[in-house]
This record gives sequence, structure tokens and C-alpha cells, in this order.
Amino acid sequence: MIDAVFVTNPRLFTLKFKEILESNPQYKNRVIILSDISDDHLAYIYSAASVLCVSSLEEGFGLVAVEALACKCEVIVPELQIFKSVLGEHAHYFPTNDSVAFKNLIRLAMSDHLEKRSFNFNASIYSWDKSANIIKSEFIKIFEATHI
Repeated sequence: MIDAVFVTNPRLFTLKFKEILESNPQYKNRVIILSDISDDHLAYIYSAASVLCVSSLEEGFGLVAVEALACKCEVIVPELQIFKSVLGEHAHYFPTNDSVAFKNLIRLAMSDHLEKRSFNFNASIYSWDKSANIIKSEFIKIFEATHI
């Protein structure tokens, strides 16, 4: 039984965390670390997962959570305004810096008792290109406003 899959950029994944996983025999064959995977493979992982857990308190947009919801994967995220704006009622929120609440939501998800909220999420309104164009447009406005 696999309990967790970590999909990460290997340069960002801390060696200490990897050492902890590898040095604890109870995690052997139950935790998988993947990197450099294709978008199709990532969509398959989201579709097969019970839940995506995001613990970042400094999130810029939350596209990973959008991608997971597009694949009907439940999402657990901290109560950040960006997540509430983008994900709305489709995500499960925990108070920032409350590891107990985060852990309890993960336990509910792993026991299949987490309320399903991923339904009817319209991920098609988000994309890297759309996000980049919005950011570009805002930078142009700022640049033009400062060089009048």
C-alpha cells in the first residue's frame, strides 16, 4: 500500500526530508518521490490520488491545486486568500500554522471520510498562458504609470 507520493522539483526537495524518509523502515515502499514527470503522468497521479495536500504558506497562485481539482482530486490547503479566491468552496481549508488541523484533514482523506468538494470545478478558466498574460498586463500598467 502506498500512503504518499511526493511530486517535486529535485532541486527544491530538501535532502533532510529525503533522509528522514529513507532512514525510517516503516516508510519503505509506502512513500514514493517522483520528479521530472510529464503532464500526462501527473494528471494520472492526480486522478488516482485521494487528496492533494498543499502546506505552502507563501503561494503565488495555486495552479497545482487547480490541476488536481481538474482531475477530481480532493485538495487540502491553508486558509490563504489566494486559495479562497481561486478554489472557493471546492477545497478543504485548515488554519495557517495549525499542524493538528492539517493532520486531521489528511487523516479524514486517508480514511475516505473527507467530504467530496472537487465536483463542478471549472479549471478551464485557468492556465499558465492566461496567468502569464495577466501578470504581463499588470507589469505594463505599472511601467506606463511610472514613466508618464
